[in-house]
Amino acid sequence: MGFVSESLRVRSNARLMFVHHLVVVLLSYLSISPPFFQYYCVFFFGVIEVSSAPMSLMDMCHPRNVGWSQLAQTNAVLKMFNSVSRAVFALTYMITRALYFPYVIVAWVVPDLLELIRAADPPVPKWVSAVVLAAAVLLTALQLHWAKLLVDAATGRGAGGGGGAAAGTKKGA
Repeated sequence: MGFVSESLRVRSNARLMFVHHLVVVLLSYLSISPPFFQYYCVFFFGVIEVSSAPMSLMDMCHPRNVGWSQLAQTNAVLKMFNSVSRAVFALTYMITRALYFPYVIVAWVVPDLLELIRAADPPVPKWVSAVVLAAAVLLTALQLHWAKLLVDAATGRGAGGGGGAAAGTKKGA
């Protein structure tokens, strides 16, 4: 628990990530018992996670990880690997989470949830659909917030100036 509380105090975006993960755990539970909305689980718990692999690789070289960060500055191969990871992360994040995620929410998820809420005899309690709808709106807002942070970092408007492709991470410093 000490790691969590320290991380929540030190990392600028940690509170948002904590909320994000709590909501995802809640949605995971609600989609399993009873089986509900599993059609979308493949997308939300699978497809959009394609950006997580390069994010984890580049996060390893973040300045908060002093040893790896210093090595990435002095080792040409690791420096190139980190730069490629940043570019791949920025591209996959923007495609899957900043563009496609909101599209799926607006075009498919919200209409399906509203139909369930309006249904006379829905397969799940209406409050479950309402909670999932609120979570969908919250998670979409978070994805767009983190996309803005990426754009700001790439254009040098983010915290600390930076610049360059994907100078920041969605997890923040």
